[in-house]
Amino acid sequence: MAKAAKELQQASSKMVCSAEWSEDKELLCFRDKIYVSQNLDLQRRVVLLCHDMKVTGHPGHWKTLELVSRDYWWPQMSRYIRQYVSTCDLCIRTKPIRQALVGELHPLQIPDSRWDTLSVDFVVELPHDMKRYYDQQKTLAPVFKPGDKVFLDASDIRTTHPSQKLSHQRLGPFVVER
Repeated sequence: MAKAAKELQQASSKMVCSAEWSEDKELLCFRDKIYVSQNLDLQRRVVLLCHDMKVTGHPGHWKTLELVSRDYWWPQMSRYIRQYVSTCDLCIRTKPIRQALVGELHPLQIPDSRWDTLSVDFVVELPHDMKRYYDQQKTLAPVFKPGDKVFLDASDIRTTHPSQKLSHQRLGPFVVER
């Protein structure tokens, strides 16, 4: 407990006000709530008790914060809980997305002749990190000569198989003619 008090005093002198802190059965308490030290494993276990248990049913950020803050406190607790809930695998997979649905994508019609229709997608001002990522991932398109044999990725090709899982992943080989 003395170690936890020293951590708090070193972190910020504004946080340590003797009237708000107490000692109860060798537990350091802040405003009658158990103080959880900067031990990330201990913080994770406390949030796990209030978020991942079957009784609580994976509540969202605010409800989890309310459940944890009934008995516990630590600096930046809300931020930690928000990050924990936003990365919870079960919550990501099962919670509904509460955003307006985007419109359906419709394929462009096949033009009658060359340069009859031209479509352009404008991607403007990518964040610096994304630009660097896409520049690293960018590869040049392969150049095929007549006579080369190629395989086609079958993920976007409709086949006669009853299930997409039963379909072949690649079709071919096909010989390049032009």
